[in-house]
Amino acid sequence: MSFEEELVDMLQADASVVATVGDRIWPVAIRLNPVFPAITYGRESGEREYALDANVTAAHTVLTVRCWATDYPAARELATAVTAALDRVTTTDVQVMSVRDGADMYLDTLNVFGCTLMVEMEQWL
Repeated sequence: MSFEEELVDMLQADASVVATVGDRIWPVAIRLNPVFPAITYGRESGEREYALDANVTAAHTVLTVRCWATDYPAARELATAVTAALDRVTTTDVQVMSVRDGADMYLDTLNVFGCTLMVEMEQWL
């Protein structure tokens, strides 16, 4: 399972997040005619760790998660819920190493606020 699929599964497993966004968790970009609040996610960076025999032993990635809402307090509250849902979660496939705040933003074309989280994940292969 990919890091992105694991991320979505973790978010959909959290009752607080699902109560707020339902199934509005989208890869990369906000959809046409969106309903808010919502979450977008995308890969920021990734790297592999190699053993001396050149086999890949681990993969690390940083995903950008943006929490969107029509007012800033609601976007910040969603970001807090997402942080709580992801912070130090470990599944059979991946481990969340850290969740850090990123730059907040405003999209005037949609009149929506976004609070950014940087989620670092690791997978041992």
